[in-house]
Amino acid sequence: MSLNSQQILQSLAMGQLMMIAPELGESYAGKSASMLGLMALMLAGHQDRMLYNAPRMRARLEALLEGAATGDSALQAELAAALADDGGGSWNARQDRLMGALEALHAHADAHNPSLAAQCRDFLAEFAALERMEVPVLPG
Repeated sequence: MSLNSQQILQSLAMGQLMMIAPELGESYAGKSASMLGLMALMLAGHQDRMLYNAPRMRARLEALLEGAATGDSALQAELAAALADDGGGSWNARQDRLMGALEALHAHADAHNPSLAAQCRDFLAEFAALERMEVPVLPG
């Protein structure tokens, strides 16, 4: 049987919440065990949400960078280079490169193109909302 990382975190959290925390009661250790279990559940849910949404957000970011008509040849070259850079096969390195290009695009758009600047902010707002962890609803 093979478990993914979300399932592992959920299993650890439920074990912590159902077996360890109750045995320790209302002591400092018991409350700490409960908090650790809850945090593991939050991380599991966050990871699931990020894995589900990451490809969609990456595609949206790439489309924003590809479609940006800035009128600035140096910036256009920077955007094209970021889009062509695969990050050496690393998802995180590629994401960092694309977000760096978005930073440059956003700075330019703030000064020259309010509509494009608004598109950059809309992307950033949705991206930031995905980073927020939600407290899970516990049964019972």
